[in-house]
Amino acid sequence: MKAIKMIFTGGTIGSTLEEGVICPDGGKPRALLEAYKVKCGVDLTQMADCSEPYTILSENLDGEVLYKLMQEVAGAIKQGYRGILITHGTDTLQYTAAALGYAFGLCGVPIVLVSSNYPIEHPRANGVENLQGAVTWIQKQHTGVWVAYKNEGAVLQIHRATRLLAHKQSSDTLDCLGCGNERKDEIAPLYPTNGLPTPNILRIQPYPGMTYPALTPHIQGVIHETYHSGTLNLKEAAPFFRQAQELGIPVYVTGTTEGAIYESARDFAQYGLRLLPGRSAIAAYMKLWLTLSCGRNPDDTMEAALGGDI
Repeated sequence: MKAIKMIFTGGTIGSTLEEGVICPDGGKPRALLEAYKVKCGVDLTQMADCSEPYTILSENLDGEVLYKLMQEVAGAIKQGYRGILITHGTDTLQYTAAALGYAFGLCGVPIVLVSSNYPIEHPRANGVENLQGAVTWIQKQHTGVWVAYKNEGAVLQIHRATRLLAHKQSSDTLDCLGCGNERKDEIAPLYPTNGLPTPNILRIQPYPGMTYPALTPHIQGVIHETYHSGTLNLKEAAPFFRQAQELGIPVYVTGTTEGAIYESARDFAQYGLRLLPGRSAIAAYMKLWLTLSCGRNPDDTMEAALGGDI
C-alpha cells in the first residue's frame, strides 16, 4: 500500500471543455497526474493509490453521493493511509469540505480537498498548484480536514474545511471565516452509519420585503442568515420566529456578531433563537444535516466546537 489515497470525484478539475461545454471526463484523473508530473517533476502514481467512486459535476452533489464519498474516506482511514487527497468541483466544495470536517476532523490523518477554477489544460487553471499545495500539506502531516486553493493573483492558502464561505456570484475566489489553526473544545465525530437522507432543513437568507415560508411540523431545523452586520428585519421575521417557537423548531442564526450589537439584534433572545456568531452558514447547515442523520440532539452539537470550528 502507498502512503496516500487519492480519490477522484469529477468537477471542473476532472472535466474537459468541448464545443463550449464543460463536462466530466473519465480520463481526466490521468491528465491531472500527468500535468502534475510535468510541472512538479513528481509522479504521484508512485506514492498514491487512486480510486474514483463516482464522477459528477459538483452542482449535482446530494446526500447519496456525499455518503458514498464519506464511506470511501472512512475506508481509506481504516486501511492506514498517511494522507487522503480528494479532487472536487468548486460549486459545492464548501459543503463537502464541511461534512468531511465534522465527520473526520479528529481522525488523526490529513485530508485535503483540491479543486480547479478551470479545466486543467486552461492557462489560468489553478488545479495543479492546488494539488501541489495539498501534497506538501499532507507530507507535513497536518491532521484534520483542509482545502488547498490559490486565488488568482494571490499565494496558495490552506483553509480549514469548516470555515469556508460561499463563492461570490460569478467569482472563483475562495474565502473563509478566520481560518486559523487554533483548536478549541472537541466533540465526537458526526459520521452517520445509515446514509445521509435529504434533511428537512430550511435555510433562509434575508432580503428587503421578503415573504417567509409557512412552517410545518416536519421541518427539523432552520438555518437563518443575517445581513453582514448580524442584523435582521424583526418586523418581517417575528411571525416566522413565533411559529417556530410554537412548533418547537430550532432556529440557528449565523452571521451574528459578538460584543456591541445593533438594536434589532438585541431582541433575538425573546424568540428563542440559537445564535452562532462568526460561523459559516454552509458549515452550520452541513453540521445540522449530519447531526440529524446521526440521530443526535442538535442542541448538544450545534454550538459545540470541533478543531476551532462549530
